[in-house]
Amino acid sequence: KYVSDEFIQVPYTSNPNYKDIITQIISEHKIDLIFLVAPTTTDERLEQISKIASGYIYYVSLKGVTGAANLDIDSVNYHLERMRHYIQLPVGVGFGIKDADTAKQVGENADAVIVGSALVSIVEELASDKDKMVTKVGNLAKEISSAIT
Repeated sequence: KYVSDEFIQVPYTSNPNYKDIITQIISEHKIDLIFLVAPTTTDERLEQISKIASGYIYYVSLKGVTGAANLDIDSVNYHLERMRHYIQLPVGVGFGIKDADTAKQVGENADAVIVGSALVSIVEELASDKDKMVTKVGNLAKEISSAIT
């Protein structure tokens, strides 16, 4: 059985009634409220998020499909610095991280590196050969882990 202690909030609303209800529910159940933040998130919204977010912030570093495009590391670093003016929580960066090199570059300034589609792609590609799939997923996970530690 899987038990989660996080709630990813998408989209964020400034509606005070909704905000109060969500905040009350997650507080009662000791669940962290994780917000997705994008390069287009305004400073005003970052300030609002900083008041109720808990756990960590998930920075969506790209528009589009996770892991599909080339990541602009300078842009990621700029937005991490901008977020940290408002948010004191750890920031995990996801989207666009597809190999150990990208993970290493992101990991130099991010608190966490989040890899999704690169692993899912392997699962889809090798779904008919479980042994190869497990080996290839394991190898990528090891490469990424080694690069960021």
